[in-house]
Amino acid sequence: MSPEALIERIVAESDPAEVAAARADFSQRTGDFAPEDPFHEARLWAAFEDAVLGWGTPPGLLSLRWTERHPDQAMRLAAMRRGWRSVFAVVASGARARVRGLLGSAELDVVPDEGPAGRLAIGDLFVGRLYVDAGVRLGPGALFFERDGHAAIEEVVRVAVGHHRQGEATCDALLRMQMRRWRQPSLRPHHAFRWDAFDERAIRAAPWARRR
Repeated sequence: MSPEALIERIVAESDPAEVAAARADFSQRTGDFAPEDPFHEARLWAAFEDAVLGWGTPPGLLSLRWTERHPDQAMRLAAMRRGWRSVFAVVASGARARVRGLLGSAELDVVPDEGPAGRLAIGDLFVGRLYVDAGVRLGPGALFFERDGHAAIEEVVRVAVGHHRQGEATCDALLRMQMRRWRQPSLRPHHAFRWDAFDERAIRAAPWARRR
């Protein structure tokens, strides 16, 4: 079973109330999203991945519950939960894709597959999760940034690292900033991605401002 199929199965077989609570936690940290949004599917995968493997409240709740019923998958999921969530830049693509973590200095080769890892292009910048599962895998919940925002994002990351704010908080903050760009299309990248907006939670979008 592929990692994507495993995550999808765990979500499908979990308590709907716990799935809803996990999604609400993800939305509270990264910005809410709706079915009509053009990025809905990518954000939904990110929310599912976060619920199964991530740092919600409590962390990895769905996978912990699921492995009580499927102990044969416990070791695999434990390894996947120890993955690395970060902001990554793609430095090589194709048969030997390679990414560099901006919240650390590591560079890792990623197994190409039918998910986001198979679509990586040099210069891409994204928030995602790497984990070990028959090689280093990129999770299905990777969320990519538009290229015109890369310089502003890299500056936010640089300042965040200088303030020792790297890690999950930086990933969540950048996804909230990205959501503001979608909700307010007139925002220029350097207005959306700002260090002084790092802890700002409100998206403050008018319905008429959504992209069509």
